[in-house]
Amino acid sequence: MVNTLLSKKKILPVAILLGGLLIALGVFISANFASAQSYNVSQWTEETGAGISTPACSSAAPSVTCVGNKPKVTLSWAYDTRIPSKHGECVKAAYSIWSPGIDDTLIEWGDNKNCTDEKSLVNLANNTPYSYKIYWVTVTDIVTSDELVRSFTTPNCTVDPPATPNLSVVASCSAANVPQATLSWTVSSVTGISNYHIERCRGVSCTAFLQINTSTTSPYTSPVLATSTTYRYRVRSHSHTNTFFSPYSNVVTVTMPASCVLSPDLTAGATTAMPSPSIPGESVSFSSSVSNIGTDVALNFHNIFQVSNSSMTSTIVRVDTGIVPSLAVGSSTNISGSHAFVSSGTYNVRACANMLTSGNMNIDIDGESDVTNNCGLWTIVEVSSFDYSLSNSGTSNVTKASGNAFTTNTITKTLLSVSTQSVTLDVSGEPSGVTHSISNQGCSPTCTSVITFTVPPSTPNGTYLIRVTGSPLNKQTSFNLVVSGNPMSVSCSSSPKTALVGELVTWTASVSGGTPPLSYSWSGTNIPTSPAPTTNPFSIRYSTIGPKTATITVTDTNSVQASCPSTIQINFNPLFEEF
Repeated sequence: MVNTLLSKKKILPVAILLGGLLIALGVFISANFASAQSYNVSQWTEETGAGISTPACSSAAPSVTCVGNKPKVTLSWAYDTRIPSKHGECVKAAYSIWSPGIDDTLIEWGDNKNCTDEKSLVNLANNTPYSYKIYWVTVTDIVTSDELVRSFTTPNCTVDPPATPNLSVVASCSAANVPQATLSWTVSSVTGISNYHIERCRGVSCTAFLQINTSTTSPYTSPVLATSTTYRYRVRSHSHTNTFFSPYSNVVTVTMPASCVLSPDLTAGATTAMPSPSIPGESVSFSSSVSNIGTDVALNFHNIFQVSNSSMTSTIVRVDTGIVPSLAVGSSTNISGSHAFVSSGTYNVRACANMLTSGNMNIDIDGESDVTNNCGLWTIVEVSSFDYSLSNSGTSNVTKASGNAFTTNTITKTLLSVSTQSVTLDVSGEPSGVTHSISNQGCSPTCTSVITFTVPPSTPNGTYLIRVTGSPLNKQTSFNLVVSGNPMSVSCSSSPKTALVGELVTWTASVSGGTPPLSYSWSGTNIPTSPAPTTNPFSIRYSTIGPKTATITVTDTNSVQASCPSTIQINFNPLFEEF
């Protein structure tokens, strides 16, 4: 037999080192090749029971298997040593596979294979003829004539897309008198269909379809819809293995019966956003409440916070707050969520009930008597690139007096960003009766503002934590306001109430409060000044007639002072002779 492998246009470069000489496969060595005895291929197959095989894909042989959308062929061989051969034992094997035609295109070849081996090929085309050859190399011969040549045609492994489903929808009231839609469609006969995707929108001419569920079988019931409301449905089949979708079915429009009774009505309240303003990257917390103002229990429903741009023309993000299992008539539930804005700007946020995570208002999860009031009012959220910090001058101490006492604290506003803007301060934590004023209140960082506290005598002694909050951004700093001291009051009297010239007058100060020891200082008509009298009581004789005044200033150990003035009338004394 002539070596048909060597007659192909593509010569396999198999080299064999024999007797120290490198002999290229495809070069005829007459001495060795002449001694080769051929075995008929069919004889070899019949006698040895060996040969080339491929996994069965159908009753045709040889054949291939389908992997995904592509054919796969496995070539296997075994050199049978049971048959006496002049060629000696097998050293190695090789294979080649080509697509027959004018140019006999070589698909793949391989040498240095084991005498018993196999090779799987997966780069073959669908519905295409191929030929292949296996040959052996022995110790005594370069290439034996014990070669096998076979042909096969690959099947078409491409899966056809499923046919378009034909959909019908029937509206009815369930046993619980709930509006529902029952969908039926033709089930595809194509092998590998995983499930059917069901889509819906609300309205007679709506086109914003959203997937509401999947089903592996027909029919499918879409429960808990709104009475007297029109919906549109469509379905398509899906193969997960081949990721094929069928075309969409026909669109069916159906209106829920008005006779069904189900009338929960979910409504969301206003949304609170804290902090606002915030800065980029800062978490903003949202909170709101959802109420059922209808006449029936609201079954499972979904809540979100919908965040939009300043013009409310596009949604930035939807914050999912989860499922509420049910909500009784007249009851409410609180919902919360958070979001960190990545860039500065003005945003709007609102709470919505009875929503999918997509936030589309055309889709009901729970049938309601009114689906237009599910969302609350928009709340503005300011996100600013402006940033700053607040600091204070430390503890503020004040000692009470008989009147108002005062102390201050300096607040420093330090700019942390490129841009700046006005910052106002709010003060909290003062004890009852204490008031404050702020100088340079709205200055733009970096700058300082001074808080002046007015502390009345009635303020209880103690340490009070004062918090100062900057707006915008709710920046804070805190310090202690320490109130101490014992307020004093003093009253003055004279004895006698009126006196004659030369008569002894005694002035007495009566002190209430204060912290001993106390010191006294008198001043007034005819009262010495260097030094001033420091006793209490203090006595004096007046040598002239008329009103006479005396004032005492009392100082306690904390430097708290109190004073009082008093007046006495000095009359003429007939016992005195004036000259």
